[in-house]
Order: sequence, then structure tokens, then C-alpha cells
Amino acid sequence: MISDEILPKSVWKAKIKEFLYQQLEADRGLTACLIIHNCNVKEKADECIATLIRYLENLIKNPEEEKFCKIRMSNKIFSEKVRYVEGALDVLQAAGFSEVKIDEEQFLLWTREQTEQDLDLPTLVEALKNSETIPLELDRNIKVLLPSQARRVVLPDEFYRLSPEEIKKEQQLRSEAIAQSQMLRTKAMREREEQRNLRMYRYALVRVKFPNGLFIQGTFNVYEKIADVFEFVQSCLADESLDFSLVATSEGKLGEEDLEKTLFDCKLIPNSLLLFGANGVSATEQADLNYLKEDLLMLVQAM
Repeated sequence: MISDEILPKSVWKAKIKEFLYQQLEADRGLTACLIIHNCNVKEKADECIATLIRYLENLIKNPEEEKFCKIRMSNKIFSEKVRYVEGALDVLQAAGFSEVKIDEEQFLLWTREQTEQDLDLPTLVEALKNSETIPLELDRNIKVLLPSQARRVVLPDEFYRLSPEEIKKEQQLRSEAIAQSQMLRTKAMREREEQRNLRMYRYALVRVKFPNGLFIQGTFNVYEKIADVFEFVQSCLADESLDFSLVATSEGKLGEEDLEKTLFDCKLIPNSLLLFGANGVSATEQADLNYLKEDLLMLVQAM
């Protein structure tokens, strides 16, 4: 609906926000529900939605009761959980609330006549409950590399959950702590530190080396499964029916029992190298085979 461009996540978020705001005039209520989900931090969005649902359900049950027909804008709950959340005031406007001044104080006042045309309050409540974040699909950013191009791995800043400044600071603090401490670390302590390090990453760079010397490289979410890696490799093969195995240089051969594990579980982050093997083909023959689709081989020339 917006475009099929491949863009950084931050750019896509901005495009989604722009698109949703363009739809407001045509369909304010339902679009505003999407804005709440997509343009705010999840915790704020969830608190706002729960509060809005309470306002609307009170109105549905007691439409004639004055205390449910107006909201004091200086009210603490409204100020903290609704007023400054993107999309929230648009939901209330679509529901039939409008801003008025009563005794020199700002209120939102509800009247049935002000409700958005062709929209009723139960429908708006359902939209608040069931709207979701617009999902983004991670592009594999596939590359085909020669051995000379595969020597270095440079991870973009987007791979980290922390900012570059936070990463440098954390590494510095860790180095200082290790230098100052003379105590021996137990196995459990080392494992905890390893897990802490792994949680720094959002994405993983996976390289697969073929017997003929070429590499393919793809980007994955750290919580994608080993089965997704096998599917990615298979999609790159000229013969997708070829029976093959993958061996992790750190973990050994990946078998059926590993398919449901994540890259995080197998510690194949932030970057890993897998060795490709064609099952039932001798080592001599494997070195002479071409494994990749023609359109992928053209990517070598473009590097």
C-alpha cells in the first residue's frame, strides 16, 4: 500500500507514520487506532488503549450519565496516559468528543451527534483492542562474496540494541572491571556475561561457504530459527531439491534437532560462518560444482 522499497527500519517507520496521518481525514477513528499502535512506544500505547477503552465502555453502558460524557483535560490519568500519545485525541474526536471550556477549565465533552459518520462506539472499542503494529519484513540483503571479500565482517549500527556510544561505554566499563578484579570467574559467571553480550544484538549476519569457494551472506533477526537459515540457503540454490547439510564452525553440524532453535539459542550471533556440504557427493566433485542460481552469480560482479 505504501511502496515495496527496501529501506532502513527508521525510514520505514517514518513512511508508515506519514501514510497513516494522510488517511486520518477519510477514516479518523480506525486510522487513529493504527497510529496509536504504530507511532508510540508499546508501553505507552498499551496504557493509552486501556484507558480509552475504559472511557468508551463507560459511555456505551451509561450514555446519559454526565460524569462519563466529559473528561477534564487536567486530570492526572488523562494527562499521563492519553493526552500526549499520538492518535489518542483523534480516537476521542472520532468517538464524538470535542474540546470545550467549562468554568475556565478545558474539558472534552461527548455528544452522540459528534460521533464520526458510519462509526459506533462498540466498533471503535473493537478496533482499539484488535489493531496491530504494521509488520516490517526483514530483507535478507543477500550478497555473494569471493573469498577475498569475506575476510572482514563489518556490522552496521542497526545490528545493536544499544547506540554506538553506549556500546563503547559498556566495553570500557567491562575492560576496567576485568583489569581491577583479580578473582577467578566461575563457569556460571562466564555464561551470564556471554548471555549479556549476546543480548546486545538485534540482527545476525550469516555467511555460508560453498565448496567452490563462494560465500552467500544474509541478514536475520537473532530470534529467527535455524530452519529459516536452511530455507534461505535452499532458495539460493540452482537445484532447490539438492540434499545438503550445514556445519557451524563453532557448534558443529546442524541437525533436525536444531531446526526449531533460534540463532540466539545456538550462539550464532552477531555473525557466523556455516560450511555447506552436498550430501552424497564426493569432496572432489563438490569443489567443481556450481551451486547458486544464475541471477545470484551476477551479484559477484556487482560487488
